[in-house]
Amino acid sequence: MLFSFLRNAVLCAGFSFAASISSAQTASGPLIDIPNATDIRIWEVTGTPSAELLPLFDPSDQRLYIRLSPPLNGGNKDFTGLVSGQEYYDAYISTPIGNLTPSGNCLSIRGTASASAPGFNIARVDIMAGATILTSFDQVTSLGIAASYLPGSEGFIVDNDPGLNTWSNLGGGSSMDVTLCRSAPNLTIQKNRLAPADLAFPGDTVRFEVLVDVDGAGLAAGQQITMTDTYPIGLNFVSAAGGPNWACTAAGGTLTCTFTAPANGAPSGGIDPMFVDFTVAATQTPSMLSNCATLTAATDVATVPLTPSCADVQIANRAVWYAYSIKYLCGWHFAPDITENVRHVVADGRYRTEINIVNTFDDVQLRKSIIPLVNKGKDIIREPQQIDKQGTENFTLRAQHATLDDCTKLGEMYGRNDFATGRINIGFLTIFASAPIDVTAVYTAQPFQGSADEVQPALDVESIEGKRRVFILQ
Repeated sequence: MLFSFLRNAVLCAGFSFAASISSAQTASGPLIDIPNATDIRIWEVTGTPSAELLPLFDPSDQRLYIRLSPPLNGGNKDFTGLVSGQEYYDAYISTPIGNLTPSGNCLSIRGTASASAPGFNIARVDIMAGATILTSFDQVTSLGIAASYLPGSEGFIVDNDPGLNTWSNLGGGSSMDVTLCRSAPNLTIQKNRLAPADLAFPGDTVRFEVLVDVDGAGLAAGQQITMTDTYPIGLNFVSAAGGPNWACTAAGGTLTCTFTAPANGAPSGGIDPMFVDFTVAATQTPSMLSNCATLTAATDVATVPLTPSCADVQIANRAVWYAYSIKYLCGWHFAPDITENVRHVVADGRYRTEINIVNTFDDVQLRKSIIPLVNKGKDIIREPQQIDKQGTENFTLRAQHATLDDCTKLGEMYGRNDFATGRINIGFLTIFASAPIDVTAVYTAQPFQGSADEVQPALDVESIEGKRRVFILQ
């Protein structure tokens, strides 16, 4: 068998967790730690299209921890080739470049064949669990050759040929060595927020979905991957569910979930999704919270974490306020002495407004503003004209306390000292209260007819109902 063995050749395989893994990346987990592995199986061809099994190696076989000194011969070998007395080989656990190390993730084979021997024609190298193939070596990352090498034939070792119908022609007639590893499949992780669709409020449940997938041959039986989720302050862990092959624990603000591939392995698309529920803390203030999940290796895989996958949730608060709009009329109005534009807004006379505010419960925050519609009996805001609030005052009205706003106070808010005694002023006092309050408006009007003693003023009292308003703070 033509065995021009890949001098410094590397056929590498394994599992490494990263965002993307090139075909040349190898596992960092020790070869002997592959879950459920019972044997390392090497198939060779003797010149006919019929692969034959060379002696099996138990992964814990002590021969795998020794690199024999040359030359290899009948008394200095780990196994012989299929041509008796002409092919001698040494196998040991190594790094990808063939250096002996007990914690290596690759298998190196060194050989010597006589000039008349056909050499070593490898069809495939498998890692077994009894009669089941867990994984096969599937990469060539470097190649050293000897005479009679058939260029490119090393690819037949790693072509995933289940029928062993293709094999390599690596040359022969000289010392040779090859290193075999297992390639690392791509693992991907994606985290999505399933609920709520938009904003979350204190006390709400937030559900995330974590999707993990592996390409290529997938995970072998017993192989594990671990997801870690360090959730932010403001989210309280409730539960994690991902099917029978996931096991989760939560402690110290970190959720750790381990997936163990079942007896038939976990092919691409065969890893159950994970659903994680949190509640928003009752005291959480409006903010954007980001929740990220990361994959790491647990067994027989590299311990390099994947780039985290994150999903955000906008936390908002509902602020409930009560709005009161109170009409005011302050000052005097005399039509002959006023422009036509405002002449007929109200009847001639003197007007007063007193607004009483009572708080019968806990302290309440008040935000008051003036919105003037008629100013000094001449400026008037008629539709489609509009005007914004002009004077603003914020204060706290204590529990079981009351206050009042009259025309003098409204003038102070508006910045005028003749609000109560000058020409007519008409508009609204708006009050936003953080809790319900009692608001009563008292209106006084006295017509211009004779002396003040002859015409009694008219008095009207109106209770103002508040309107509940919910504000979303984010």
